[in-house]
Amino acid sequence: AILGPGKRGTPEFREALLELRRRSGRTPMDPYETTRQQAAGKHAETLGTQIDAAQNQLSSLDQLETLLASPGVPQGALGDWILEAKRLGVQLGFGNLREGIGEAEAIQTITNRMALAVRNPDSGEGMPGALSDADRRFLMSIPPGITRTPEGNKLIIQLMREREQYKVAANQEALRFIQKNRTTDGLREYMTRWMSENPMARIVPTHQATREAAAPVIADPRANAAQTRPG
Repeated sequence: AILGPGKRGTPEFREALLELRRRSGRTPMDPYETTRQQAAGKHAETLGTQIDAAQNQLSSLDQLETLLASPGVPQGALGDWILEAKRLGVQLGFGNLREGIGEAEAIQTITNRMALAVRNPDSGEGMPGALSDADRRFLMSIPPGITRTPEGNKLIIQLMREREQYKVAANQEALRFIQKNRTTDGLREYMTRWMSENPMARIVPTHQATREAAAPVIADPRANAAQTRPG
């Protein structure tokens, strides 16, 4: 009958299984449903990984912000040259030039790692609604670092922080959908609607002010990001 051969995967088949659950309190083994739940579990793991990665990026941004505020860290167009000059001076015996070298080297390590994450297709950067194409190109072309002005670094870090905060919020919403429905069926449509109703400016209230401050820099990345966020 309904549960007979040739009926697996049909709406009638699944409804009959649900009726059996209601009557017996047991869960019949439905290969279609089992496969669907396994796929949902795998997708949930991926979302969890992306949430962890975004949280790690947020921690790195906090660390980067602290390092850039350290005394002696060179910043600006000549930042790399000044760092090399300080290294050379220390090698020649001028120990007073040592200040800021370790912090600057740590900054370079962190920003290099961030640049790789931005370009990683598995990192969630392609998530619709998270960033405009202009924002993404901007962040990929001028990461924060010692060759940027202090004002530019603050702006870039704020943009990156907001991006990661939005990624966490969106991935958590997708994870809630899977946990509630135990399937990825309808997830794409649900998240497209959720992102349309919840743009970054709504999830991250500071984003509008940051975008306004960043607009001249995003329009011309060759400008040394010498803008600050209002307020």
